[in-house]
Amino acid sequence: MPIYTPSVTPIVFKVFTIYTIIAALVAIRYGYVAATESDGPRKGKALLIASLLFSSWFCLEPTLSFLCDSSLPTFEFRGRITTVDVRDSSSKYYSAYLYIQTGSGGKIVIHASDRSKFFRPGQLLKVRYRGDTGELIKAYFYSPEGKQEGIAQSTINLSRMVTFFIGLFCIWAGIRKYRRDPEGAEVPPDDSVPISILNP
Repeated sequence: MPIYTPSVTPIVFKVFTIYTIIAALVAIRYGYVAATESDGPRKGKALLIASLLFSSWFCLEPTLSFLCDSSLPTFEFRGRITTVDVRDSSSKYYSAYLYIQTGSGGKIVIHASDRSKFFRPGQLLKVRYRGDTGELIKAYFYSPEGKQEGIAQSTINLSRMVTFFIGLFCIWAGIRKYRRDPEGAEVPPDDSVPISILNP
């Protein structure tokens, strides 16, 4: 049965898409200005704008993905795993499809992006997943006696959070660099070098 069905209007996705296209074009424009201009306020502002637009993508992509997932209904049921089809066993890109027979006799295919030792034929479980995509959110595994043996939970949102904060850090670094060097000088002058070293 569906247990979580938030709604996100399509206009949100259109705004994100339009912003991404515009941001890419503007970032390319200001990146060109920064590369061709000599040191000065114009170059410094161009570097700031290009870096902010580029960094914002790291925030927008996980945010948009989160909103897309949040707009989907969530379902939960109990059943038994009949088949595990592992498409990619690598740690970074793990991908597996779980074929599950429900308690009512139906069959559902769930996709998992994180490995678990409990992904095995015959395993009893209660699973929560997103509609349309079939992506596993959380699963509880049980023994034949009904005792809970383990839990598997998707780490997709954690990865998105890390990417989002990387974007925030890049934005902060870009603003900090601009405040230190508003003219965008590649090699700032260093007046602290003793004359005796320059003229032995």
